[in-house]
Amino acid sequence: MKRFRIFLYNLTRFLPIFAPSLRVGLAAAFFLSGCASNTFRFADAPPVWEIHDRRPIPMPQSTKYIRMDYYYKVLVRRPAVSMLDCAPVGRSKDVNSFDHVPASSWYTPRLGYQAISPEELLRASSEVGPPKPPVRVVRAKHLGTNPGF
Repeated sequence: MKRFRIFLYNLTRFLPIFAPSLRVGLAAAFFLSGCASNTFRFADAPPVWEIHDRRPIPMPQSTKYIRMDYYYKVLVRRPAVSMLDCAPVGRSKDVNSFDHVPASSWYTPRLGYQAISPEELLRASSEVGPPKPPVRVVRAKHLGTNPGF
């Protein structure tokens, strides 16, 4: 507490000396910060409707599993970092300029992606139905909380 009082005393004693340059510096920082802006999120190009992500990727290098390191990361480091993280949750970055998720190898948009004629709609509803017998059970379900086939 004594050091803090000494710091405040010295600050108030020397503040009038630095006041003009401090005011100029703060004014410059204030006006220059008005010029700062984020870059545009979307380029001036047509929207992306399909992502071609079916290219093979190289295999990652194998890493050595260290149990205590894993426990430290999961039980100590990750909760501490997530608790102290002040960054707000941002918007999704993998959408196109219409805020739609483009088609890819893992997602196929079905609603409004392509026009469906009334004939196609009637034909598709008649194709879907219960499985045709004979139905054969291959194995029992062993994972999950509910029993089933």
